[in-house]
Amino acid sequence: MEEKIPRKWGYLLVLLLLLAAAILAWRSMREPGTVPSVPAPPEERAGEYGQRDRQIQQMERQITELRKEIEERSAQVRDLKSQLEETSRALTSAQPKLEQARRERGPAAVSPPQPSARELPRPRERPGSGEVPVAKEDFPPKEPEPAGIWERPAEPGTYETIRVTFVFEEPSGSSRKVATIKEGTKVTVVGSRGEWLEVRSKYGNPPGFVRREDAMFVKGKD
Repeated sequence: MEEKIPRKWGYLLVLLLLLAAAILAWRSMREPGTVPSVPAPPEERAGEYGQRDRQIQQMERQITELRKEIEERSAQVRDLKSQLEETSRALTSAQPKLEQARRERGPAAVSPPQPSARELPRPRERPGSGEVPVAKEDFPPKEPEPAGIWERPAEPGTYETIRVTFVFEEPSGSSRKVATIKEGTKVTVVGSRGEWLEVRSKYGNPPGFVRREDAMFVKGKD
């Protein structure tokens, strides 16, 4: 007769199988690859493809612009390099000419300083003479004083200014200025002091003196 498996061992085997099934199910739920993915609708896939195409086109345009800018900068660098080479060649060719000109010119002649009039030696005293000659440079001639062109008194009457002039309080250019007269203004002259005309105003302006050379005679006093 065959031996029968005890019932308790059958229950234990079923329990182990259930436990193994539960563990496998739990692992399958934790792994993301095991979850079946739902395919996106065709409209969404088309939108994603269009957006990617636009991004690719934009990147291509940017790359083209960058390439163009790099080419322009390279051309500028080439131009600057050629200009620098031309300048260097010109300097190199001019250097021998400059050195030759310096050799031909030679050192500049320096003339000795000439003594001034005050540094000239004074003449020595002649023996046997009581006079001592004096150099002319020690006593320069005086400038002639200007002749008195305003010695004759001015005729009283009406005068007209020939330029803008000032009325001074006293017959002196350093005295206080009391008024300013425009060009072409008629003034009344009552007397003169040298180169100065003494004027009086009919309109209440302060009296004073103006230079003779700034006014000309119009008519005499009535």
